[in-house]
Amino acid sequence: MITSVGCNTYNNKFLGPQKPGNAPAVSKYFTKDEVLIQNSAKINFGKGLQENFSKNLLNFLSNAFNIKPNILNKSKTFGLEEYKALSQADKVALRKSHKLCPRGDIKDIMTLSDTIQYNLNKKFPNGYTFVSIGRTPSIFAKLLEYQGLDTKICPISDLKDFSHIHSMLPPKYVAKYGEFLKKIGISKESVEVAKKPFVFVDYTFHGTSLQNFEKILARDEIGIKGKNAVFLSLNEKLLEPTPKTDARSINLLDHYFLNIPQVKIKDYAPAPQVSCYKMHKVEKIIEKYKQTKQVKLMQFHLIDYLNEKGLLKPNSN
Repeated sequence: MITSVGCNTYNNKFLGPQKPGNAPAVSKYFTKDEVLIQNSAKINFGKGLQENFSKNLLNFLSNAFNIKPNILNKSKTFGLEEYKALSQADKVALRKSHKLCPRGDIKDIMTLSDTIQYNLNKKFPNGYTFVSIGRTPSIFAKLLEYQGLDTKICPISDLKDFSHIHSMLPPKYVAKYGEFLKKIGISKESVEVAKKPFVFVDYTFHGTSLQNFEKILARDEIGIKGKNAVFLSLNEKLLEPTPKTDARSINLLDHYFLNIPQVKIKDYAPAPQVSCYKMHKVEKIIEKYKQTKQVKLMQFHLIDYLNEKGLLKPNSN
């Protein structure tokens, strides 16, 4: 059973001011169990979310009328099917919209994606299933998917905030997340019998988030482990220079898009944020998730780029 422990005074965005030795009060956002886990981990949850929201809101308000709203608001998310449904006039209009998605960002994301794909093909010449852990690698998962590769996205975050969070999560949380994984094709059975490895990828600084996710999957409630489950750091293993790129340019892109304090890639991430403290609600969060105009527009530009280069696979999901 998880119990609350004392913590220093802090002002949490969701929970309000807290006093030493007292557990945070239960709010409308968190259930009692989620508050207890959060307090045990001693983190200030929600700060990054609030900062990203404030920054993005300014961008959206200043650019809201540069695109005909009916083009991107027809669906909650944008992908290949939505791209195919666009009229030629809509595509022409969207191609001119670059205030939310500068041309340089599109080119740089493609360079990063090509570098990741090159290194994956080099490490796994017989094939692989790319699995994005959280939001940072999710845009690369979609790009690989559009090119016909097997990909999965596992929305989960806050894994790096506490080194032992994997052992603190209640069995019912982990079991519920395991049910979600099974629905998207990731289970103990599917991984064990696969003829190619499932490569779980996250952006790491000290490796804590990757280790925690690996340990969550290995728990009895899910049971995924063994040689077919490979865990790789995106920035440490998959951004090595290629014949078309040099180390300096890749390091600059890494710093600009992926590294703290910018974390710019998350502005374009096509997946919802799901805290590990709410992992048991992952399906409900995904069901309610609606991509921002910026995310949808970037997805359009990336799909359009692949289509223009002849790299888009018609059978991509």
